[in-house]
Amino acid sequence: DVGKISRIRGIAYAARVSPQAPNRVIDCAKGKLLKHVHDVYLYSDHFKGVESGLSPGFGLCLVAETTTGCVKSAELMAKPRQMPEKLASKCVKMILHEAAHQGCIDSSNQSFAFLYMLLCSTDVSKIRLGKLTP
Repeated sequence: DVGKISRIRGIAYAARVSPQAPNRVIDCAKGKLLKHVHDVYLYSDHFKGVESGLSPGFGLCLVAETTTGCVKSAELMAKPRQMPEKLASKCVKMILHEAAHQGCIDSSNQSFAFLYMLLCSTDVSKIRLGKLTP
């Protein structure tokens, strides 16, 4: 049993863009997530100066934990000139899509699970997946 989502944690991050960008992402994402889950905690991180590198941008990473301990994730980076609200809506849609498929491994990590199963000893390995990804 995969269980139902019990809580969602996340971070909105930005580098070399306005510090308001991650806050706008959080406002939009939290508003949409609270309709589905009541335990939502998102925070922001803004890099500036030398530690921010040379490329501007922002993104959102969400992690959902189910009642049985399964962890699913979704992460998205903004495309050039993309609005923060659009990024938040798309990332929320991705994490809810992961939750709808009753697998214990999210779609972005399926290839790692298959690789580890292939590399392990001759014992039988079992995993529960949702929809297979290419």
